[in-house]
Amino acid sequence: MLNWSDAVSVGVGVLDEDHKLILVVAEALQRALIQRERSLAQAGGEVLVEACKAHFRREEELLSAAAFPSVDEHRLGHIVCLETIDQMRQDVERGLWLPAQARLGEVIDLVKHRLLVEDGEYGRWLKQHHLVPIYRDLAFAGWETETV
Repeated sequence: MLNWSDAVSVGVGVLDEDHKLILVVAEALQRALIQRERSLAQAGGEVLVEACKAHFRREEELLSAAAFPSVDEHRLGHIVCLETIDQMRQDVERGLWLPAQARLGEVIDLVKHRLLVEDGEYGRWLKQHHLVPIYRDLAFAGWETETV
């Protein structure tokens, strides 16, 4: 599992908090799958989906508003991640614990790659274009009241 550090921060508080939450939920879900705790795995899968959907929406809105050039490619990565989580949730429903663990491993690898490479790319882009101070504490409509 990837531990959070400032090295993977994108410089936008709400997105960094989302990233931290996704890592914590994935780690708890991983424990539930290893222990074959169906109800915890189902609940964890639901929380992970909702956390990712909320985060992806915020991230895509910010990147679109900032005119980030690779926003469409970034969005495709979100779709792949959500599809993999959905497949993992189906495995849990069927009691297929090892495939569910493998799919969560894929999700974790996707999250690591996104944090270390792709999100780092847009974080650097925002910094290079002097947009981090503008977006660092920005809350788009509904962000501040949305809960996961």
